[in-house]
Amino acid sequence: PNGSTKPKENWRHSPNCGIREIGEGKFIVGGKLNVLVYTESILDLKNVSILVCAEGREAKISGRIAKTVMEKASKPQQKQIESRLIRFKQYSDVLQTEFGINDYKMIFFAIMRPFGDKKPRIDDFTLLENTTVKVLDAANMRKTKNGKSDLSVAIPLLGTGICYKFLLLY
Repeated sequence: PNGSTKPKENWRHSPNCGIREIGEGKFIVGGKLNVLVYTESILDLKNVSILVCAEGREAKISGRIAKTVMEKASKPQQKQIESRLIRFKQYSDVLQTEFGINDYKMIFFAIMRPFGDKKPRIDDFTLLENTTVKVLDAANMRKTKNGKSDLSVAIPLLGTGICYKFLLLY
C-alpha cells in the first residue's frame, strides 16, 4: 500500500505479543489477524466491510470521520446515528449502525478520549486496547451472525485526532 510504514518496537506490549511482518505495511498478529497499515484517506477504501469512527462522549458529533459520515448519510440515517450517540456513553463503547456509506456496509462509532497533549498517558493505552478489542469482538459477532467468512474493518488511529492514517484488519 502507498505510504505504508513498519511498526516500531514500542508498539508492542511485550516481546511475545505475536506480531510478525509479512510484507511492507503488512503484519500478522497472533497468527490469525491480518493487519495492513495505510496512510491514505480512510473514506476512500473499497471493499471494506466496516468503517470505525472515533467519537467522544459529547452529545454533539465531534470527530472528523463521524462528521463526514453524517454529511453523506440520508436524513433517516442521520437520525439513527444521532439517537444512538445522544444516549449516555462510556469510553470504549462501540455503537453500530445497520447501514454504511461509500463502499462500507456498516459504521461503528468507537467512543474514545483524545490522548493528552498528543502524548498518550498510560491509561490511554488501556482505553485504546479495550476499545480495539470491543471493535473486533463486535465485528466478529457480525461475521458469525451473517455467516460471512471474510470481514474487514478500517480503524483510524483512535485517540490521536488523525484521520488520514489507519489500520485495515481482516
